[in-house]
Amino acid sequence: MRELFLIEANTVIRYTDIAVSQLQETLESSDGLFWFDIEQMTDEDVAFFGDFKEFQFHQLTIADCRSPDGRPKINEYPECLFLVLYVPEGSGTDLMKLCLFLTPDFLITVHATPLPFLQNVKNQIEQDYLMMRSPQYCLTMLLEAVTTEFEMGMTTAVSEVTDMEQDSVFDRETVEHINRKRKELSTLQRTLSIHADMLRDIYSHPNPHLQPDTIIRIRDLYHRTAHMVDSLDAQRERLSDFRDGAVARMTAGLCRSTTRVTTIATIFLPLICVAALLGMNSELLGLSPPVGFAVALTALAVIAGIIAMATGREK
Repeated sequence: MRELFLIEANTVIRYTDIAVSQLQETLESSDGLFWFDIEQMTDEDVAFFGDFKEFQFHQLTIADCRSPDGRPKINEYPECLFLVLYVPEGSGTDLMKLCLFLTPDFLITVHATPLPFLQNVKNQIEQDYLMMRSPQYCLTMLLEAVTTEFEMGMTTAVSEVTDMEQDSVFDRETVEHINRKRKELSTLQRTLSIHADMLRDIYSHPNPHLQPDTIIRIRDLYHRTAHMVDSLDAQRERLSDFRDGAVARMTAGLCRSTTRVTTIATIFLPLICVAALLGMNSELLGLSPPVGFAVALTALAVIAGIIAMATGREK
């Protein structure tokens, strides 16, 4: 699907699901700023990128847009600034790829699946054309929306960690759940670290495609993202401490269970042995069965007392 936002005479003109033929005609007859958004780039879109005179993009950038994977990056070309970002889908930890082309006259975004936060930005622009007074301003709106999505994911992660800490069940399933959550947080932290590095590269290096106010806003986004990276590290430490505590409680519980079983076995083993011997030979050691049974009970009491004292010292 293709969407085009065109600014003409202080008015926002929005074309939804525009055909390539209409798109080319519209852009050739207009001198206004525009934002062109593509969901699921097709061969027809690739051909249009190659034919339209305004889109003189490097072929590797087009390949990056069509590839389902690839690393985050920022490349500066004479004709445009090209970015590849990975953004969260909703408030979860699943990441979706977003490619952006920025020039002084237009912004192009390419993604393979619907991104709800993009729709929110589009609705804001449609209501107020000043939201797209420049492609750079529109870019910062998108980056701010991406940062907000990451913050929503952070809020969800902190809430889940808190819920896990309040859980009173300490078993193997709990430990495995903690390890899965730590892995998810590690993946999110790596993505945010890369995102923060990209934002820092954008504002810290001279860039002809960006104005000073845009650089200031991107710098603020960098600090927000860097703070999230530090917060994620703290959450991972919380999970590590909780996991260690859960493992310690599981181990202590296992030790108590083992001690109880050992105590029971130690107490009853002499009785069983004496009963077995007396059953085989009632005159064993010259003792009558009642006397032998009394001797066995006495030995059992002595052994139980020794075990009880030893257990008390261990505690």
